[in-house]
Amino acid sequence: MKKALKLNDLMAHLLDCGFRRLKPKSNTWTSAFVLRVDNTVLCILTRKNGIDLRCYDNYKSGISITDGQYISMQGGSIYRNNFNESTNLITQKIYVIAKGFSKGKMHDAIRMEDGKSSAAIANIDKINRLLDIDSLTRKSELDESRDYADAIEFDAED
Repeated sequence: MKKALKLNDLMAHLLDCGFRRLKPKSNTWTSAFVLRVDNTVLCILTRKNGIDLRCYDNYKSGISITDGQYISMQGGSIYRNNFNESTNLITQKIYVIAKGFSKGKMHDAIRMEDGKSSAAIANIDKINRLLDIDSLTRKSELDESRDYADAIEFDAED
């Protein structure tokens, strides 16, 4: 089994690859790493439960850097990679993408989202509970209608 790359090690690798570390204005992310190669910009955005990739193909605008350290972003394509229920080691995946991007290669994995968010899992659990309750209610209603049909048959026999 592969050993997971620690987030701090990934961040150091991103800096070694030429990414610039910035502080996002949005509270969604804890840090941002940005690199422009030709007309493409890749933003690697860390958050509590995962790492997001924001990609700007044929970059013209959408990124604003203020005071040399704060970044705000609009547009671009965003791909979420959640640590929860991921089939891949997210930090390892981001490492490979960043390394290739810094050398001018666009890895197909940039556009592949991974894992599930905690909120999505909570919603799925809630839906499953509601479906279980709904099926129990329907079963109960079906049993009541059978009892009623049996009672009608019983009355008809008298």
